[in-house]
Amino acid sequence: MTHFKTKPASLVGAPISAEECRQLKAAFKERYPDQVPSVFLSREIILSSIQGLPNVSGIQFVYGLDNAADPGSRRIILIPTRNRVDGESSAIRIVSPNGFVCENGERVNLDQFFTLLGNHVENRN
Repeated sequence: MTHFKTKPASLVGAPISAEECRQLKAAFKERYPDQVPSVFLSREIILSSIQGLPNVSGIQFVYGLDNAADPGSRRIILIPTRNRVDGESSAIRIVSPNGFVCENGERVNLDQFFTLLGNHVENRN
């Protein structure tokens, strides 16, 4: 399987070919055979993730796990971002005092976010 994370940052968000899409789907299914490959995020959840924050230019979707031993406990955390001022293509994450919103609408504080993220990293090893 081709590893696509070697693309230059300038291509992040660019359209991909049908073949690349097929390869990404196949790699996901191979690595996570019991996982649902997509999640629906309502408009309300997306808007609540950026509510009250100035200068938001995007949202980063970050995986986390409720339980490091269970890949089925996957969470998706929506992290608001803003553009860099120096012209770099990577965004700067905004740490909200209200925490971050997950795919199910639940808010998690910074400590909970790092626990979810740490569980995900631990599971990948």
